[in-house]
Amino acid sequence: MFKSFSQKDLPRILAVLGLMIAIFILDLIAPLGFAIGVSYLIPIAFLIKLSKPYWEFRGAVLASILVVFGFVLKDGANSSWMVYCNRGLSLLAIWVTAIGVAKFQQSVIDAQKIQAQSEKHFRNLVEGIHDYSIILLDAEGIITIWNKGAEEIHGFKKEEIQGQSFSKLFLEEDLKIGKPQDILNRVKEEGTVRYQDWRRTKNGTKFWAMSTVTAIYDEGGTCKGFTKMVRDMSQAKALQEEKQQYVDQLEIKNKELEQFTYIASHDLQEPLRTISSFAELIHKTEKDNLSALGRKSLGFVIQGSARMSTLIKGLLDYSRIGRNPILEEVNLNQLVLDVLEDMQLTIKESKAKISLGNLPTIHAFKIEVRLLFQNLISNAIKFCPKTRSPIVEIGAKQIPLGWELFVQDNGIGIEDNHLSRIFTIFQRLNVRDEFEGTGIGLSHCKKIVDLHGGKIWVESIPDNGSRFYFILPEKRNHEI
Repeated sequence: MFKSFSQKDLPRILAVLGLMIAIFILDLIAPLGFAIGVSYLIPIAFLIKLSKPYWEFRGAVLASILVVFGFVLKDGANSSWMVYCNRGLSLLAIWVTAIGVAKFQQSVIDAQKIQAQSEKHFRNLVEGIHDYSIILLDAEGIITIWNKGAEEIHGFKKEEIQGQSFSKLFLEEDLKIGKPQDILNRVKEEGTVRYQDWRRTKNGTKFWAMSTVTAIYDEGGTCKGFTKMVRDMSQAKALQEEKQQYVDQLEIKNKELEQFTYIASHDLQEPLRTISSFAELIHKTEKDNLSALGRKSLGFVIQGSARMSTLIKGLLDYSRIGRNPILEEVNLNQLVLDVLEDMQLTIKESKAKISLGNLPTIHAFKIEVRLLFQNLISNAIKFCPKTRSPIVEIGAKQIPLGWELFVQDNGIGIEDNHLSRIFTIFQRLNVRDEFEGTGIGLSHCKKIVDLHGGKIWVESIPDNGSRFYFILPEKRNHEI
């Protein structure tokens, strides 16, 4: 039961012995019948901080001997019942205190064992992780734990790096500017710091690292160390750079294509205008001299020139969609009213009835959205049988993605097998003599909705009308 004490406990044991002897001498010189044995509780309590257990019982045995010895030397046969009570209560208090101290000491030892076991499990868990470099540092930045992931990522074995400063993991240029200490100072202030930078392994290979450093505080709020987690992000960075390079190249190609489309469309107008002008001139001056076949052929040239001019204009408009768009707050109710005002003559001639619901205000590209509604409303009026007046309904409802809007008509409708290609440029589904058009309008609509990050589709019943749906986000966080 009794174990040898450690050298660091010797001063405390000597102090306790000295205090007990002083109490014993004080007990002897005190007035007769005045017992101060309870004072032995003080040195017994001092034994609570010894590193070895059960020293409190040794102190209790010694204190009990001194109490009894003091009774024999001082009180003897002249003792009264009060003296016996004092001495008895002193012995009882001494042993109650010793037992209490022993229990407390044992609970502390058990807690230390549990903590040591938890730290061992934690250390084993951390050291066994391979995907991440997990490093524990003391308050000065000295490495105390170095796991398997750290060995694989940094290249240093545990015995090579443990006990050294974590600054050894930084590049020379980082050391010159004092980056390691700056990071620790920031972590002490902020609690956690995340950063990305280049690192070099033991063999000199550079890699892109994502690091997280977190402060470890004691109960008093003092920083006693740090945890540092590092992940090799070289592959992810390479993929990101490759993706960015691809995006940059794609952007260049798109700009070149837009420029080509614009130039080609613009340059094609001039010779086409010449052909159209000469055809009109021949028709005006020489039609009486032409045969029936000549007049018919000349009519085809004039009509073809007009259609080609319309196609070129539509292609030019298509290439301009999304060029330098400006995001702004757009009141869709007012925007659609302005569109209807511009189409007043068409609406009046077709005797169309337009029903406008309560539309929202959104963050969008105003010019493009105006063209979107103009195309859909124009199509709703145009693709309606001559036997009935067009009825167009416009509405909206809020959804998690933003706003779902629709334009519904009572027109000729669309066959199911055509639904998948109506938004493709130059796709016409109807006879030109019956319904004019270039097949570009709905492709305009799709490009505009795509520009907003939305979606467009159609539901239709042949000869019973169509409903075009499109989703526009309520708010965009960036400009194109």
